[in-house]
Amino acid sequence: MCPDFSPDPIFDLIGRERDVVALVGYVDDANDDYIRLFQDPELRVSMDIPKSQIVERHRIAAEKDLLGGRSLVWVNAEYMQSRIDSQLRQSVAETFLIGDFAAEILVPENREEAADRLTFVEGMKRTLKGC
Repeated sequence: MCPDFSPDPIFDLIGRERDVVALVGYVDDANDDYIRLFQDPELRVSMDIPKSQIVERHRIAAEKDLLGGRSLVWVNAEYMQSRIDSQLRQSVAETFLIGDFAAEILVPENREEAADRLTFVEGMKRTLKGC
């Protein structure tokens, strides 16, 4: 018997040439333009993501998910890798009375790094380029 080498359904969902970041969490509707993706079952740690940057969402069946019905969300990598506003670093530095250097350590360089710090990212960024 030969092994099955047919493509997995993920390629039908998001395409073969998409540069995406896969995030896992609980999806809530933040407003008309954004979803709020919660990392933890206590719903304390979240990230807002523009709906326009979401390539696809797959709900994980609650009976197959140890944490009870999360979603896998594929987000455009270009958006996730875009720099976080420098005003945020300045605000953190002023709020906590720390210097710019310390604020750069506390505030990640881009959204993908932020998601990774918050443990949203399931593995590393993946570029899907066929089989």
